[in-house]
Amino acid sequence: MSVDGSDINAMSLDAAWQKFSAGLALTLSCMPAEAYLVLNAADGRYARFHMGTPVLWCEIVHNAQLAEEWRMPERVETLLQEHGWASPVDGQSVSWHRLVAWPVPFRAYELVADHISVALCHGVRVQAPTELSIDCWIRNSKEDFDISALRVVIEGRLRPEIE
Repeated sequence: MSVDGSDINAMSLDAAWQKFSAGLALTLSCMPAEAYLVLNAADGRYARFHMGTPVLWCEIVHNAQLAEEWRMPERVETLLQEHGWASPVDGQSVSWHRLVAWPVPFRAYELVADHISVALCHGVRVQAPTELSIDCWIRNSKEDFDISALRVVIEGRLRPEIE
């Protein structure tokens, strides 16, 4: 893949980020109602998700919250906006955000995961998915939800590719 104009889906992601994106899409598709998923990197870089009823709330840190060295290039912010992400709104969100309404085809989860991967990798310059930590919970519940597809990528437990 290579950068082609303003197409966020054409931005180059290495194999680790592609696997991260696939794991994130699967994890998002399996989130139960009232589940939260937070992906954190050092220096306040993050992506957050909340499975509400009937929408999935997605957000990624905005430049106003980051030290200059971690701020997204304008081209990445423009790409997010062109693909349905909204910039911060007073009283609603301090982050880039997007709602995905039900019913959600799996392709919508894949697109959100691709956008998040590009924003983390090319935007706020998280070098590899292994730099992320995961926090997840279900509101008013002691139960967990399945994040194994994402955890294996972040913890670097993927099997090497056979050539």
